[in-house]
Amino acid sequence: RRDGGADTLRAYALPSSYATPVTLNYDKEGDIVLGPVSHDMTVSLAQSPADATLVAVGGWPRVSDNGGEERVFVSADEGRTWVDASSKALVEAVSPARRVRVSGLCLIPLSSKGAHALLASTTAGVFAAFVEAGLAVGVTVSANWVRVGEYTDLPLVLASGLDYDATSDTLALATMGRGIYTLSGAARALEAMKHGCKGATAAE
Repeated sequence: RRDGGADTLRAYALPSSYATPVTLNYDKEGDIVLGPVSHDMTVSLAQSPADATLVAVGGWPRVSDNGGEERVFVSADEGRTWVDASSKALVEAVSPARRVRVSGLCLIPLSSKGAHALLASTTAGVFAAFVEAGLAVGVTVSANWVRVGEYTDLPLVLASGLDYDATSDTLALATMGRGIYTLSGAARALEAMKHGCKGATAAE
């Protein structure tokens, strides 16, 4: 302190709601269940830059032998409840790749209120589903996943990290051995995809 007084240490506590578990469910062994992939591996977690209550997680049950059903879940209430994000449709979209391996997720807000594109990086590139979220409707996810970019724009490659900058509306993607790709006007392109139109192309 510049006034010569003794230094004081002040402790600030978050509201109690921040400290409570996401859910209070317990499994057969009495261990707390924290979410849809509890006791297993959460490969990726994404949060909407426009709505902090909207989150997505992706993973698979067993990491010792890469086994189990790969799933993606979405929550519109800070993780209290979860909706399966058409996981089987994602597996079908990535086919004939043997595994989906969601290693990156990203939520990008679209023009209409509560609408988002949910992107998943997989063994066959990036795929998108479309999410509608709000207090009145909860959360719904489109029945299908569509690939982002033609193979001439984004090759058939293991995709990993996804990052979105809302200010410039730019999506960045890291791949395994094929470089980093960016998509300018990402929200506009995804909006067009949602309505069945061709979007912008990715640039290496």
